[in-house]
Amino acid sequence: AESLYQLCIQDTKLMLIELPTAFRPPFFGEFLVYLSSLDIHPLIAHIERYRFVQDDPQILIKWIEMGAYTQINAHSLLHNDRGSTLALKLMKWNLAHVIATDTHSLHRRSPDLDVAMLVVKSCLGEEKAKELLDTAESLFEGVLPAYSGFCVPKKIFGMWI
Repeated sequence: AESLYQLCIQDTKLMLIELPTAFRPPFFGEFLVYLSSLDIHPLIAHIERYRFVQDDPQILIKWIEMGAYTQINAHSLLHNDRGSTLALKLMKWNLAHVIATDTHSLHRRSPDLDVAMLVVKSCLGEEKAKELLDTAESLFEGVLPAYSGFCVPKKIFGMWI
């Protein structure tokens, strides 16, 4: 268990977790409970990419209630497609807490965080953009921000609203 703390970001108890995109890992809920018992707080990476979240975004509610925070990739907001639509909805429903990059280099996947924040401001408002930045800053300083509550998505005619 002690070695798990070495996987946390800098000197925080925040651990970046990346899941398979094609399937929901069995026993993930139990893993979240285990991390919580160690006072480790997961930050689940690029939630908009996971097929099981696309199919049922309500799964995020359970994870958030178990102490997880969630992250949207900045790059996902830069395309007018299903991924960007879902990413914006997740932020609107308060099921996404942080925007970050999946930058592997400055050339292969550029950060684009500034452009993504302009999209958030344009679509969801200045207040939402500030909330996302403040949450990220708090988490990376080791301070757990309070949850602002979330909306429960509803599926109507095959679409999540």
